[in-house]
Amino acid sequence: MAVTKFEEKNQYHIEVYLEKNRFDLSFIGSMKKPEDIPHYIEHIGKAIEMLKPGFLIFAEITETSTPPGFPITKLLKQSQAMMKDGGNAKTAVLVSSKLILQRLTLNVVSKLSGLDIKIFTKRDEAEAWLQQK
Repeated sequence: MAVTKFEEKNQYHIEVYLEKNRFDLSFIGSMKKPEDIPHYIEHIGKAIEMLKPGFLIFAEITETSTPPGFPITKLLKQSQAMMKDGGNAKTAVLVSSKLILQRLTLNVVSKLSGLDIKIFTKRDEAEAWLQQK
């Protein structure tokens, strides 16, 4: 299976799977200000452009990730609007059960996005939900 990758070293990486009509996004760093992730919006846009409407997203927030700083909120809202406009069908977000602050933040942000986003603490449950029609 061919994979196209975009990344911001030590911050996030994106893998696009054309055959699955999906991209996977892993946040691995500490994003406190937009300068920490200067190519994030560009990379999200490129990933979306590669896929067809109805695409899926699997996002993971690793245990090394820290809650995003408030200045990052604008970029996250912008990327969610791009996902919605691009035709995202649903997004599964895997967050370690240890990352309570990230889960609480995501619950609020996902409700405001207008996207079908569901938060999981187990990978197999997240993957199964993405595959449901």
